[in-house]
Amino acid sequence: MFKPRYLALFCALATAPLMAAEGTALLRQPDLSASHLTFVYGGDIWIADKDGKNPRQLTSHPASEFAPHF
Repeated sequence: MFKPRYLALFCALATAPLMAAEGTALLRQPDLSASHLTFVYGGDIWIADKDGKNPRQLTSHPASEFAPHF
């Protein structure tokens, strides 16, 4: 199971110009606002501070979510 403490690292990688790092295979479709980052991880939408800290899962159900946007 994915450990939430590693989510900040994955969020930071999502904002990098190149997403070539291993371990981000499930982190998809990031979008940035002035203060937050949103992305899809494991079929659900998450939100975190722009620096990747304080990640929170916004959705949790069997259907896959996609394309979060501010």
